[in-house]
Amino acid sequence: MGCNEAAATSFHDIQVFSRRSLIPNVVSLIEPQRAPMSKLIAFYALVVGLVVFSQGCTDTPPGSVEAESNDDRSICRDIQIVFPKAEYSYTLEEATKGISIAYQIVVHRDVSGIIPLPLDSGHAMLPGLSGLIPFEELSGNGQSYRLINLGLGDLPSTTPTTITRGSYSSTFAWDGCNWSGGDDYGHPKGAPFPAGEYTLRVSCIGQEVLEESKLDFTIESSVRVRLKE
Repeated sequence: MGCNEAAATSFHDIQVFSRRSLIPNVVSLIEPQRAPMSKLIAFYALVVGLVVFSQGCTDTPPGSVEAESNDDRSICRDIQIVFPKAEYSYTLEEATKGISIAYQIVVHRDVSGIIPLPLDSGHAMLPGLSGLIPFEELSGNGQSYRLINLGLGDLPSTTPTTITRGSYSSTFAWDGCNWSGGDDYGHPKGAPFPAGEYTLRVSCIGQEVLEESKLDFTIESSVRVRLKE
């Protein structure tokens, strides 16, 4: 689970830029002989622009699901997806017979104002024991197993809820095949995965309701899965 430090880095860079690059300009602007009104207006516009930009870099705007679980917001520290092992290895025969990989959704404290959202295309997925909606995907080498086509469900609730402190067990179950879900038409499963290295990724998305806004979040974790002959 790495943290996307791009937002924090950008804000820091802006602060350094404002201290090192703008201070000389301030000195020149406040000198009466060298400070025509047009320069003063341009300077203030630049300062305002920097402040707005630095605030926008720290949050993900509504409608986006690109925030990482490693950003600096408290929800991304308070909720984690944890695998007990760093890597899993199976034979192709074992995968064909069916494998299960357990993981935990760990909530370190109660988090209020959360709207969990599904990642499947028809919104058929429902919240699990944690109150979040984990989406599992095993992929790599042109292969893919993710239950994104589960048919048409109800529109997700927009009522904020509280994600309660605790450790919630979940399991990724798989029979070795490519598949995107059965949808309403019984879409058949594809060919088995060949031997190779793959990545299992579990993601939970939603919105955090604050006083005057809603901020999208993504909490995710991944682990390597090795298939051998």
